[in-house]
Parts: sequence; C-alpha cells; structure tokens
Amino acid sequence: MTFKFGATVLFISFPFSTTLGQPPGRDGHTNLRWRGAGDCVVEFASTPCRTVRYHEYSFGRNLGFDRTTRSESVEAFDHAGDQSKTVARTSRRWWPLPQQTSKVTELVLRNGNQIVYIDHERKVYEAHQRGHNYPYWEDDDGQCSHTASHSSYLTGRLPNSVIAGVAVVGYHGRDFRGVDYEVYFAPSIGCQDMRFHMVQRGFFGWITDEYDMVVDSYVLGPPSPILFAIPGGYRQVPSILPLQAK
Repeated sequence: MTFKFGATVLFISFPFSTTLGQPPGRDGHTNLRWRGAGDCVVEFASTPCRTVRYHEYSFGRNLGFDRTTRSESVEAFDHAGDQSKTVARTSRRWWPLPQQTSKVTELVLRNGNQIVYIDHERKVYEAHQRGHNYPYWEDDDGQCSHTASHSSYLTGRLPNSVIAGVAVVGYHGRDFRGVDYEVYFAPSIGCQDMRFHMVQRGFFGWITDEYDMVVDSYVLGPPSPILFAIPGGYRQVPSILPLQAK
C-alpha cells in the first residue's frame, strides 16, 4: 500500500492485500462476524485479534518494481482496533550498486485517529491526525468463492494445501498482460490471503518479472503491546521522507 504526503509517496508495502481484509460494505456483501477460536476480538469490526508474519520477494519493472527486493513483515491488530505493521526490507536497484536497507513501522491508533510512521534505522518518527478506514472481513463459503471473484483473472482451481499450519484453497489464472497468478486463501480465518504469487515470462519462457508473498505464521489472540509502542529515545520529525532520501 502507499501513503501520499503532498507530491511524495511513502511506500510501506507492496500494492497487494495480504492480511488486512476488505473495506466495509464492499459490493454490499455481508461482513463476517468472527466466532472462531480465540477470546480477543476487534469489537466494532468483529474480526479476531491477530499477529501475522510474512515475507515478500519481487523484481521486474513490468509489475511495478524497479529493483530486486526482499522483505519480512509483521502485522498486528488488537481489540481496540489499533493496527501495527513493521516492514524490514533489503533492495538493490542494479547488481553493481550497493544494497539498501530499511525498517519502517506504520501505526494506526484508533484512539485520537492518529497515524504514526517510525523509521527504526534513523530512530525518528512522524505523527498525523487523520481518519482511517478499518478493514472488515466478508462472509464467504468453504472455497472462498466470493473472495476469489474479486480478482477476475482467477479462473481455475489449485489443489488444497497448508500454509503456516492453516488449511488453504488455491486459485490460478492469467491476466490480459500474460501475467500468471497463484493465490491461496484460508477459509477458517476469513479467507485471508496466505500466498500471492505472480510471474511474467519472456518469449523463451524465462522469468522477467515476479512477486511472491507467503505467510510464515498466523497467530490468533492479543498481540504484544511492544508492536504498538514508539521506542524510547526516538525523535519526532515533521516527515521521515527527507531522511529516507539521504
């Protein structure tokens, strides 16, 4: 996802939904009310409190990535509706150039409608007063048919599998650009994405562009309060973007 400040864009993650869910009222479909395992529920959204860890890999300009990038992310949602997402990333634009690293946290604090961005490498943060839509989950069947229908390029089924200890159903397809997709959803946890893979091949079948997201762990229950805290000793700045550009 991206967040814009004036003419500058801060890239927190890749532009694919992973574990966030859908905005409220999408397509007029019924929102799921969580009744599964775990005694911690986001009260107004009726989704479970959770901590999700996943990794991503990408390269290729045709899919919107101008460098080879690897990242590890942690997302957390607590009972009050606060959200935390930390992304540790390494990237390299061209092979001869040095590798770049970053570690950034985005906090969405519902109390006060505040969004905070933390740059852990430079030990600075910025905070803004602004509203934020909270993701709801949509009701679906055991094959995640409704969720899959949001992506018109998903036209076939893959064998059922297990990812991070969770049973998943798979879909595949190809879009108008010739990009191939494999996506796995977890029916037991609101048909959340557990793997999202897209690949484009050249004339001889070689991979020219690729993106892969895989969930490593999906834990239901209250997340650690540390994930929602600004570390001590960090300095507040108007924007972390000028520092990231140096």
